[in-house]
Amino acid sequence: MPLASGRDTLAPERNFGGLSMRAILLASLALPGIAFADDVPLRAGVTSATIYPAGAEVVRETQVDVPEGAHRLLIPFPPGVVPDVVLDGASLTGVAILPDAGLDLEALDSDAQARARDAVEAAENETEAAARAVEAARAEIRGAEIRLRWLQTLTGGGEGGLRAPRDAEGLTTLLGTLAEQVAQAEADRVAASEAVSAAEDALTEAREAEAEARAALARLRPLPEDVPVLAISADVPEAGEIDIRIEGFDRFAGWSPLYDMRLDTKEGTLALDRKASIRIGGAELWSDIDLALSTANPTRGTDPAPAFPDPARTVNPNLEQFAGDAVAEPLVMEESAPMQRRLAAPAPAAAQAVNYGLSLTYTYPRPVTLEPGAEVAILLDTLALEAETALRAVPRRDETAFLMADVTNMTAETILPGPMTLYRDGDRLGTGSVPLTPPGGELQVGFGPVDTIQLEWERLTRDEGDTGIFRTNSTLRERVAFVVRNTGADPEEVTALYSLPFSEQEDVGVEVAAQPGPSEMDWRFRRGVAAWEMTLEPGEERRVELTFEIDWPEGQQLRWQP
Repeated sequence: MPLASGRDTLAPERNFGGLSMRAILLASLALPGIAFADDVPLRAGVTSATIYPAGAEVVRETQVDVPEGAHRLLIPFPPGVVPDVVLDGASLTGVAILPDAGLDLEALDSDAQARARDAVEAAENETEAAARAVEAARAEIRGAEIRLRWLQTLTGGGEGGLRAPRDAEGLTTLLGTLAEQVAQAEADRVAASEAVSAAEDALTEAREAEAEARAALARLRPLPEDVPVLAISADVPEAGEIDIRIEGFDRFAGWSPLYDMRLDTKEGTLALDRKASIRIGGAELWSDIDLALSTANPTRGTDPAPAFPDPARTVNPNLEQFAGDAVAEPLVMEESAPMQRRLAAPAPAAAQAVNYGLSLTYTYPRPVTLEPGAEVAILLDTLALEAETALRAVPRRDETAFLMADVTNMTAETILPGPMTLYRDGDRLGTGSVPLTPPGGELQVGFGPVDTIQLEWERLTRDEGDTGIFRTNSTLRERVAFVVRNTGADPEEVTALYSLPFSEQEDVGVEVAAQPGPSEMDWRFRRGVAAWEMTLEPGEERRVELTFEIDWPEGQQLRWQP
């Protein structure tokens, strides 16, 4: 990605002692001693972004009025992003990233950030005033307590105490005065205690309000003190407004698909809510941006793996082949090509072919605000899918039948893989995953158990002998049975599935008898899987008995269980 581009064409670069003019210019921009006609600090917030599964192409835009001449535009810029700068109204002469330009970052606050910072300052003042009120109330308590102690000293007699008047009238007057003073001091102490309690409550509220104000400011993501600065050197031919556009790839952003699949059994409809879970890194709030989501992956390689010659060679079978020269020689030929081929082999070719050339872009219809470190889920759209539902039962493994939906993607878009949440008639069932499903592709989705279809399985008879999975006798006979029962109030159609044994060895014989026989063998191309299609009335049950006979050579072991 180019570091800079401009409306005006720059002169061809000249070379000075092995350094290009651009290198000299970039180095000079980073030197504090170089003088510019004007340093212009400004903000360039994110206005739009195309987010990929890993990374995002981010656009920042801003405008500034500057006089004629040479200027250096200083813009706080996230670390780790290579900028591509375009100017309209000026000639771009250089770009540099400065670790510290001495900017007054608070002066670059947005309107919302400035208001939030003012709210923090006001809350700080309220907290300080509340703290002073607490100290003043506590001082009132201390003063009242000092007066009480002094009065106690005066009335206690002895050294430092008052001498009681000898006449009755004088004594009465003195006692009345002392009583009034003690009562007043005690009342002042009680009032001051109440004032302390109220002031402490007010201080607590002020501190909570200050914490909320600070949190509100933090949510707006003001510029951190250690943010780098993008220095753009520009020549302005005449005073006026410069339009600045900065593009860059942010590797800390990304998105992944999420789904809600909703089945309405009464209406017979299936809807797929497509959502995107978006994340961004860094410390910058992307506020009210134009958002596009792309399925392309710019972090993947652009070239296929190299294909090397891979000749076949023979070796002497009588020689040991664990670390000898006879094995080392083929590994040395063509450098490490055979090793590379073997390492690449486990990756399915189909997976590479599915991802190659797959690029869809979703444009969100309204502005979006994204906060660093927070997962934001947005709804892209809802697809109406065609689905055939059926009850399927596996009596050997389960106790109930399950509602299954055979879904066909009849849209013109590929459904991307991702986690999904399943709903049946408005009830949340659980979670699953959606595989990559191209247009016309099919997938099977389970929508939970159907408790009114009960299943039973039992072993009827068995030849005596070893009862484990491993058997040494050469013939085994097994009889089993399963029952499918409808305990509901409505008729139900059920497909019962059973995996029957089969042999892939000539010396292993397998015979299977079923009463009644299955409706279909090798169900959906699954070898040995038999299917019984049943229509069960309320309260009705069907019983199927199976007999297996397996023969194998003496001395061999059979690995099988019904």
